[in-house]
Amino acid sequence: MVEHEREAAMTVVPQQEHSFVRGFIALLVIPVLLLLSVVSQAAVDLRVDRDSVKLGETITLVVETADINQSLDIDVSLLTEDFHFIDTRSESSRSFVNGKQSVAIRVLYVLEPKRVGKLTIPSFKLGDVSTAQLEITVEIAPVAAAGEPPLVFMEVESNTDSIYVHSQLVLTVKLYYRYNLTGGNLPDPQIEHATVVKLGETSINATRNGVSYRALERVYAVFPERSGELIIPEISFSGQLRKPSTQGGSLFAAAHNRRQRVRVASEAFSIDVKPRPAQYPAGADWLPARQLVVNSQIKTANGGARVGEPITRVIEMKAVGLLDTMFPEIQWPPMDKARVYPDTPESVSRNAGQWVTGRKVHSFAVVPETTGELLLPEISIPWWDTIEDKLKVALVPAEIVDIQPALGEPVDVQAAVMPTPVAETIPATEQNKPVNNLVSGAEKSGWQILAITGFSLWLLTLLLWWRNRNNSPVTEETTLVRDPHENALRRFKNACGNNQALAAATALRQFAVHKLGIVDGLSGLEKQCVKDGFEPLAENIEALNRQLYAQITETDSSNWNGSDLYQQFNLWLKAKAVSDNKKPDSKSLPPFYPQ
Repeated sequence: MVEHEREAAMTVVPQQEHSFVRGFIALLVIPVLLLLSVVSQAAVDLRVDRDSVKLGETITLVVETADINQSLDIDVSLLTEDFHFIDTRSESSRSFVNGKQSVAIRVLYVLEPKRVGKLTIPSFKLGDVSTAQLEITVEIAPVAAAGEPPLVFMEVESNTDSIYVHSQLVLTVKLYYRYNLTGGNLPDPQIEHATVVKLGETSINATRNGVSYRALERVYAVFPERSGELIIPEISFSGQLRKPSTQGGSLFAAAHNRRQRVRVASEAFSIDVKPRPAQYPAGADWLPARQLVVNSQIKTANGGARVGEPITRVIEMKAVGLLDTMFPEIQWPPMDKARVYPDTPESVSRNAGQWVTGRKVHSFAVVPETTGELLLPEISIPWWDTIEDKLKVALVPAEIVDIQPALGEPVDVQAAVMPTPVAETIPATEQNKPVNNLVSGAEKSGWQILAITGFSLWLLTLLLWWRNRNNSPVTEETTLVRDPHENALRRFKNACGNNQALAAATALRQFAVHKLGIVDGLSGLEKQCVKDGFEPLAENIEALNRQLYAQITETDSSNWNGSDLYQQFNLWLKAKAVSDNKKPDSKSLPPFYPQ
């Protein structure tokens, strides 16, 4: 930059020309600076793993971005007034959403609150980006009983003491221990008349009565199955605790009395489960949820909707705080001008923090029987908003589809081409000629042409076979005896390479059902991938499902990437093959080792 300025100073330029050059350079530089400013302001997400803790427990402050050039080093001195700085670590991850790869870079800061009350995590300045300000609530820690602090104890709590039947209750189980646990078993809660789903598990640090503990925290979703009193029974833990030796540093002392058997149990308590409200529609399925969203799409052939050709109407339901098994079956109203064929619905449940998110997709094939406007009826789904505690209705609006005549439908040629009678257009001298003979002569001439053409093609085929009869007999035989299920996998690979969503979904469904034994098709395959820890693959399969429901052509790759899907699926197959070769003893259970 200095050398350019010196050259400019040594160059003599007339005043008008110099002003013009400066203005032209300014017009070029300003958009570039604006672009660089936008690029540099990468999004930075600041959050905590929990916004309510007890004094002595730790929280994790997460600073995250998708820009590898963005600095995530916050000014820790701004936190020292209200927090103890415990530890920090960095991590990164990759995920696939709608077939697109995204990268997340995180720095995690472990903090311990110093006092009780509302504490504020201030906004941080990271380059040109400022993070949001956060607030957490710190409560008084329970006081331990008089005497020596316990080596191990438990706490079990729920997010509420009153809930509607079938809605989600968040149950948190915490196991505190002063020294390392070398074995033991912490069972999941066994609650009668309720469905229990484990959402997650994490390790935290905590202080009780001035004593430091490590804690294992588990979060469960509980869905009461009937109204009345729901008993949360005691949860017991039994295991061995390794205490530090108090007999010197000899080898004998190190092995003497280092393990101590411990057993603790939580206190039982009850939850009031309310029945469905009286104002809820009597004949409707009971749907209590924190949020419910219903989407509808219509798929027709490329040439539009026609008589006799199916129209596919897809209805998707998503709910927060509701399992997919709790969704109702959508009842289609009767129609006069069409036949309706429902397909088997696909559903899945996923964990989103402390809440379960259920998803269910219904597909209906509607076959029009007449031309004109076809009204697809409105569908209403009542549900109960558990946050606002009131009745709401999700609507699938009515839609009108224009139905065209079927392809190949007979047309009145005389009415369309010859509006006047045939007798008026034929000269009198030709009226007495036999029409049947003329038609039969034309038919004979046509059959002769077809026969000659067919015979010529047969001779050409015979000649080509004679010429190439020794070139590919082995390849032909191999193709005939190949496993049809392997052909499905090959078709899936080719369809993914060409981004053909419909062909890829068909082949993948055939392979999953016939080769892997997954009877639920893509829905069951998606659940199996989540169970095996291949969540990016499950998301890509879900993206493939959404691609089928979107009103775009097969070759459109804006929302789905076939190559990524096949690579992930191939990795999962290899991992599954390695896992299937290992045959563990099903009777043995892994020990409990909290770290």
